[in-house]
Amino acid sequence: MEKQSTTRQGTEQGAEQSTEKDAQSSSIAVLGIASGFVVGLCATALLLVSILDRAEVPKTPVGLDAMHHLDISFQRSLARRPTPYSTVFLGDSLAAVSPVHVTTADWVSNTLARTIGQDPGLGKSIAPMGIVYTGLSVYSHFFMSDRILELEPNTVVLEFNLFYFSKWWLARERKQFVGWLPTRTWSDALRLPLYEIGLSTDRILYYRALLSARQFDSWRWVEQQQARAANGYWSLAEYLEDGSSSPAIQPSRNAHRREFLKKRAVHTPAGPRATAFYADQLLGKALRGVELDHPALQVLSTFLSMMQREGIQTITFVPPHNIDRLESLGLANDEGLKKTLAAIERTVAESGGTFVDLHDLLSDKYFRDNMDHLSGAGSPNASQLIADRLAPFVLEDARRVLAPES
Repeated sequence: MEKQSTTRQGTEQGAEQSTEKDAQSSSIAVLGIASGFVVGLCATALLLVSILDRAEVPKTPVGLDAMHHLDISFQRSLARRPTPYSTVFLGDSLAAVSPVHVTTADWVSNTLARTIGQDPGLGKSIAPMGIVYTGLSVYSHFFMSDRILELEPNTVVLEFNLFYFSKWWLARERKQFVGWLPTRTWSDALRLPLYEIGLSTDRILYYRALLSARQFDSWRWVEQQQARAANGYWSLAEYLEDGSSSPAIQPSRNAHRREFLKKRAVHTPAGPRATAFYADQLLGKALRGVELDHPALQVLSTFLSMMQREGIQTITFVPPHNIDRLESLGLANDEGLKKTLAAIERTVAESGGTFVDLHDLLSDKYFRDNMDHLSGAGSPNASQLIADRLAPFVLEDARRVLAPES
């Protein structure tokens, strides 16, 4: 009996060892397949990059280029932060004048300098630090909130473009900016409708992890190669469609894109102006009226409340839009627009901020294109007219902060 029991135990131990070896072999096999797949994928990617280099497919701007540029702006602003009072000016390309790239923040600085020169009681520089870049939105500003707080401003001047209500505009949002949000602010972020810009929780975790691991340069390189691959694909497709004798590898100019561009602008003596299709795409929602619970206003409220908790005064302004053009297209809707502006004003007021409405400040001649970008022509020019309206609010807060030292 003892011999049979010993034999049975030996058989069972042998079976267990065999099972363990099988499991180990399976794990090694799976690991080998996964490793082979990763190595193969990397080799294919490097081969594709080599082909793109040989074909001289150029680099094109990617979302992380904006992040890189803004990171430099934040670092420079931090290095030159004026004391004891400072202002941060946040805006998109509607706050910049091309081709000299002077921003509304610069004109506010000039206006303040003139006023301070006549007010010996202040006697200190209060020039705003401009954080301005094309294609930003209220989501971008919220994602940059921690970087803004690093500058320790007394006042934040925030441009709230009426385009921010457009689904088309928000679809262009650079979602990577969410990587700047520290984990302590995630409770605020996850309560917001980030799905409106196609942002999910896993992407928030992924982008934050990449920045925490200091892999920004590698991440940016991969995005650039992906963009080059897309350009190479469309260039090749266009070459095959056209039957051209020599393929010029350049960013895509396919027929569908050309047709879309035709829908966006018409040429007038004053320059490119929006078509009815494009104006509705950008401003239709704002013109028809928005409710207080609109996603963009929820994000605005969270951002302003965050600044307010830190003791930072906020000045939110709606920039000028080409109302003359909207009227000529028959799209102007006074009641709907009043409802939208009232919703913005109430959101700002509930967060303890100041609201400045400049949406109808400028006539058609002050705009240079179909997206309401400002022209640098005229004296005073568009930016100076805007600055003259904003500067008194900044100056009022500066006097309040600096009065004890005056």
